[in-house]
Amino acid sequence: MVAEPQPQEEGATGAIRLALTIPGGENIGSLHYNVTNGTDGGTATGTFVIPSSDESLSLAFEILSLPAGGGYSLVLQTTTDAGLSCQGSSPTTLPVSDASPGFDVSSRSVTIVNLRLTCTVTTDGGISEAGEGSASDP
Repeated sequence: MVAEPQPQEEGATGAIRLALTIPGGENIGSLHYNVTNGTDGGTATGTFVIPSSDESLSLAFEILSLPAGGGYSLVLQTTTDAGLSCQGSSPTTLPVSDASPGFDVSSRSVTIVNLRLTCTVTTDGGISEAGEGSASDP
């Protein structure tokens, strides 16, 4: 059985907040996001531009005006300057289901979303190497 999105009162909106820490020496120019709960108006996509830095960098950002409701998922994607492809999602297992219910957005409040970005690159011989970063409570 798949969990159905649970919209709340019409016109009620909330936001989600993430903080991203990028280790020193790693640079990404932008971070693409897709957040959805499968209802009309319950989808937001976009790109955050990220300033470059040679030092560890912590960023906080919000995705505003999401319709209040349940069953939301968030996917973040980026590529580092070194060519690593990075992706993370909340919930970790998609699509949203009873076993992986997603998160709720409440009216007039901010929901903290935690997820892990995993970066991979294929090296000579087709072996994948992975590294991790995180997006969490600011």
